[in-house]
Amino acid sequence: MANQATRQLVGSTKLGFRVPSELVIRYREITKSAGIAGAFSSRLPASMSSEPPSVPRLPERTGKATAAEELGRMGIPARGLSRELAAAYLGISAGTFDALVAEGLLPSPKRLKRRRIWDRLALDRAFAMIPDENGIIIASDEPDDIWSQAAV
Repeated sequence: MANQATRQLVGSTKLGFRVPSELVIRYREITKSAGIAGAFSSRLPASMSSEPPSVPRLPERTGKATAAEELGRMGIPARGLSRELAAAYLGISAGTFDALVAEGLLPSPKRLKRRRIWDRLALDRAFAMIPDENGIIIASDEPDDIWSQAAV
């Protein structure tokens, strides 16, 4: 009887629905206590695994967090951005970013010793001055401030 139920349980996943993990865990406990552990476990599909799906994780860091990581945890965005980060911030490729800087649509970087750094706020202002598909420019001190554009 138990073998028939187990066969139906295992076969049911082939019909396109998932067996609750509690049933799979209970099945494994019963078969283990009855001394028949593993009788069908080699045939259990991955969808019936009682283990949660593996989630890719970043490698664990050792030592103290960098200052940039601490700022990120506190919710403070970086003011100065590298070329790659500035391009990603605007949602464009680094090559397109370079072309827009050369055309003068985006600001040039600031030099700090040997580093070229783009001011995030200057990028916001420049991006706000680029017209949308309809040729409309919404410019304000705060690029996301739609209330400053409201008619009184």
